Amino acid sequence: MERRKEPRIRIEYKVTLSFASGRQQGEGTLINLTASSCRVESAQKVKPGDHVWLRIFPSGQGPAITVESGAVRWVCGQDFGVEFTLIQPGEHERLRTLIHALPSHA
Repeated sequence: MERRKEPRIRIEYKVTLSFASGRQQGEGTLINLTASSCRVESAQKVKPGDHVWLRIFPSGQGPAITVESGAVRWVCGQDFGVEFTLIQPGEHERLRTLIHALPSHA
């Protein structure tokens, strides 16, 4: 059984997706989050190995957080997991601060 390095925090934040392959932008809902990955629910068709650019819109927690590149690791129906592969240090710090401020993290 694989053990996660970080606990997943259940949330519901809007997220926009852009695809490295040049496909148009889409929207979804972030349904859980760690400092290095997330789970997205979206009608956008993705497959493992796709690379996406994410903008996470934390409700009432300031401007969007940008993940410049994420790799889709798994897909199940309209849900898929994204591992963050490129996020600028300042954005990563904002993400960590957000996670630590969430009630379910305490």
